[in-house]
Amino acid sequence: QFLYFIGSTTTTAASAHGMLQGADDAPVSMWCIGDSLTEGFTYTDRGLVFEPYATHVEPSSDGRIRARATGWSGKTTPVVRWNARSAFTRVSAHRPRMLALLCGTNDLSRFNPEAAYEDNVNSHSDDDADAPVGDAAHRTPRWSAPAASTPMQRFVARIVRELLRCVDDCVAMMRMALGGGDVLGVVLMTVPPLGSGFLDRGDLWATAAALRAEINAQIAAAAATVRHVRVEVADVATAVGTAEIDGRDSFPGMCIRPEFDCGDALHMSPSGYAAMARCVADAATALLPT
Repeated sequence: QFLYFIGSTTTTAASAHGMLQGADDAPVSMWCIGDSLTEGFTYTDRGLVFEPYATHVEPSSDGRIRARATGWSGKTTPVVRWNARSAFTRVSAHRPRMLALLCGTNDLSRFNPEAAYEDNVNSHSDDDADAPVGDAAHRTPRWSAPAASTPMQRFVARIVRELLRCVDDCVAMMRMALGGGDVLGVVLMTVPPLGSGFLDRGDLWATAAALRAEINAQIAAAAATVRHVRVEVADVATAVGTAEIDGRDSFPGMCIRPEFDCGDALHMSPSGYAAMARCVADAATALLPT
């Protein structure tokens, strides 16, 4: 578990007021949460390091947004949701007015196309098993798979449902930290593709590509159902992905651009995280007051 404070970690009364009021001379505070792709897990010539995309959001937004990242490597969306509840106490002093959320990669790895659907959802909480944060007026309607859906669609719908519940919880905590003040919005990020290292693993690649296409389609559709806060979708999958690599354009789906792959076919290189940040900054800028 890592918590990154980008920029000054000292919040004065004036700067806190600026973040709360959205003053022109103070960057808006953003909280980025997720898994290892938020944590910034990567390999460089220095070995394993952490370079979260949040470090690039401020320059990518021309200094208008300052991001702080909390990521948990290997964790599924329900675990990220639960961890965020306790982690928020360490970022609440910065009064974030924006949320950026990227989850799904670890959830998708639980899907086994040879097994029954019910055997693959054990890591996802029952919808009525725990109390959400905040009041009913600030909760998103229950997300469900479309009628006549496939096991894969139902599996993905459970992930997206947890993603929306995480949004509801985090926005409720942010509102409380702001004393009931305005949360500017949420950036939901699409799940990036795998790298070319998986291309020769036919069944795994095909399943991974189909899962990512399904979850990203459902994320885009689900974003429109959130009514209590503005939501923008940052299409990170397209920002870091390519449909052709090494002259091969017959494989289904997309893969990480070679220059953005840190070498493990799953995580980004530092330049890949910078590309993610540009995508997030573009979406977040659309949420700023005009």
